[in-house]
Amino acid sequence: MKILICTIELPPIVGGAGVYLSNVISTLLDNEQNEITLICPENANALNNDGVLITIKSKPIFKSSLLGHIITLASINLEKFDKIVINDLTYALIFSIFYNKYIHKIIYFAHGLEPELVFSQPRSIYKLIKFKRHYFNFLNATHRNAFVSADLIKKFKEICSYSRVDDIVCYSPINIQEFSEIDLSLNLPTQFILSTGRIIEEKGYPKMSLVMFELFKNFKDLHWVIIGDGSYKENLLRQSKLNFFSERVLIIDNIDRHRLSTYYSKCRAFLLLSTFRESLGLVYLEAKSFGAVCFSNNIGGVNEVLDESDYMFNPFESTSLIVDKISQHLNTISDKDRSFKEINLFSKSQFNKCIFELFN
Repeated sequence: MKILICTIELPPIVGGAGVYLSNVISTLLDNEQNEITLICPENANALNNDGVLITIKSKPIFKSSLLGHIITLASINLEKFDKIVINDLTYALIFSIFYNKYIHKIIYFAHGLEPELVFSQPRSIYKLIKFKRHYFNFLNATHRNAFVSADLIKKFKEICSYSRVDDIVCYSPINIQEFSEIDLSLNLPTQFILSTGRIIEEKGYPKMSLVMFELFKNFKDLHWVIIGDGSYKENLLRQSKLNFFSERVLIIDNIDRHRLSTYYSKCRAFLLLSTFRESLGLVYLEAKSFGAVCFSNNIGGVNEVLDESDYMFNPFESTSLIVDKISQHLNTISDKDRSFKEINLFSKSQFNKCIFELFN
């Protein structure tokens, strides 16, 4: 099968659509009969498998601009491809307006914020070109659409009344091969709560800081390890200093995703009280795969990942109740030998079945 993959999401970013697409490409390359052509940004790390995967980059003069991608597509014979994979709104826009005669070949993967970005809170350019209408028609004309969670399908129906009977939920897989072995030499606090991702208000950091400062008063050896960066970082550091807890809040700049295994396996709990309607919440899934107990707001598709061993709160829940629940957990015996355990629903084999269904 000749497959064209168009994306602006490579190289992968932790938790992003690029990570998901990398798994799609890996699965497709398992079939030696698939001949794949990839259009990606100039700085993408091209995947290669004995020449099976061809990388076509945007012309340098246009770099990764919309015009650059349109011109790159114009140089390709789209007729020769059996299927076309679209993984982002940029290429959904390009095909829906400029190459709509090929939409019937497209397998489209939706990841989370598309309903808001196109329908409820559209960008100015989307309003100008009436992308809402084009995108809705695009969704209904593709070969198949796949969504990262059942909640994302629900959100599409709520916001734009979109519905197709052949839609499929294709959960992002978590595979032990994506992570390095536990690094026993890493100097981590003996007891810490972990948070990962962008350090912004919408991810719940103002409320989380109040929770952690209360916990610090009762658990003298407890630390808060945060992996990430963002606009709320300096505010968080300032609050920690004012509350005399600066030595117990450790912020680590973004690290390679494969190195997160040591942090997930050693933390006493994973805390992220995001106020976003997360379509799935890949970081929760990663933490849970390493046996971490998760504390989260019950919004969006997070409850498709977490279960009765975790704690999910109403977004307006009191800080005191959250502190109480985490305290109860911290007072239990710590499992110090946690390792990766595959969750069947989010396994690579289950993901491969979904991809096979989409392409056959």
